[in-house]
Amino acid sequence: MTARQRAILLICVVIFAINQFHRASGSITTPILIEELSLTAFAVSALAAMLCVSSVIFQLPLGAALDRVGPRLLMAATTGSVAVGTAIFALAQDYGQLMLARMLLGIGAAASGAAISVTLAQVFAGRDFAYYQGMIVSIGGVGGLLGTYPLALMLELLPWPVVFSILSAVAAGLAIMVLRTLPDPPPAAVTDAAPVGYLSLMGVPEIRKIMVLSLVIWAPIVVLTGLWGSAYFQTVHGFGATASGAVLFAFYLSTMVSAYGFGWLERRSANRKRLILTAALGSATLYGLMAAIPAPPAWAAIALMTGMIFVQQFYVPLSAHLRAAVPAEALGRASSLMTLAGVVGISVLQMGFGTVLDIAAAAGFAPVDAYRMGFAAVGLTVILASAVYATARRAND
Repeated sequence: MTARQRAILLICVVIFAINQFHRASGSITTPILIEELSLTAFAVSALAAMLCVSSVIFQLPLGAALDRVGPRLLMAATTGSVAVGTAIFALAQDYGQLMLARMLLGIGAAASGAAISVTLAQVFAGRDFAYYQGMIVSIGGVGGLLGTYPLALMLELLPWPVVFSILSAVAAGLAIMVLRTLPDPPPAAVTDAAPVGYLSLMGVPEIRKIMVLSLVIWAPIVVLTGLWGSAYFQTVHGFGATASGAVLFAFYLSTMVSAYGFGWLERRSANRKRLILTAALGSATLYGLMAAIPAPPAWAAIALMTGMIFVQQFYVPLSAHLRAAVPAEALGRASSLMTLAGVVGISVLQMGFGTVLDIAAAAGFAPVDAYRMGFAAVGLTVILASAVYATARRAND
């Protein structure tokens, strides 16, 4: 690896980490905002949702821009958006400024994953693509960890405007590094008209099948780590908030380890499609076991969920399959479609899981059985998505 490749890899890791930090930091900053700005619960919820909403809204336009101008300019612009949004957040005096800050952070997050994918495709050979992507997710995941307990400790030492002003300066410096370090796109990537549009991409059967599986690349994990996992352990196993938080922390560490592991496996696999399907069906099987065991002890539930979260990182080789399936000049759009599918899947599966719990409770089922039904629904969803993807052609570089 050359010195420039190492510098590019480091930049991608830090960009990923910063975005993960902002996604995770809301639970720590919310009590401060409520106290200092007298925000209502609804206002706080809307503020938290703004990052996701703006990311979804700008996902496709930024994906098209990525194919037009290349990752160097777009990543610099979106990292600059993160810097400005963080600065506004640090200096905010009213709710409108906070909403603007979260919107700018969402715009910055919208293109980061796709821009990193295109950058890796330009800088590294085909068989190294998933390996280094997994490394970025694994190391960059530290940003999410820093946005939890370490941030809380930091805010005990420094006022929150100071902390976020420092983060803003880091993001601004990173945007400058992007401009100085990332390569310019190849000439064919800079055109006045997009050679391949979103409708053209979705007209390709193989890409549609990849997108169907993309609906469940993140949702099965986020159902547990982002919403229902803590409630399950507190309701079914009687855990306190601290104990359930420790379990979720372990889950998050599992994603970091497995992201690198899947990059390593994909680099050595002779059959990428088989690796993806084995992991996806393994995830569905573990969800099925959580549904089938009537009253699992806490250690068994933790083991099954940790295993499920580990094998769910099949999205790393799935990204490599997508890269092999699309022309280089359309990879930005394709990666944005994959991200959008993953985010939509999170929303649908989280709401679906809650709906199953409500229906089961209304029918008189005990909480443990209601959760088992929810687990079964998630496992079945992954199986159905895997069945569609299984008909895609095998694609290895």
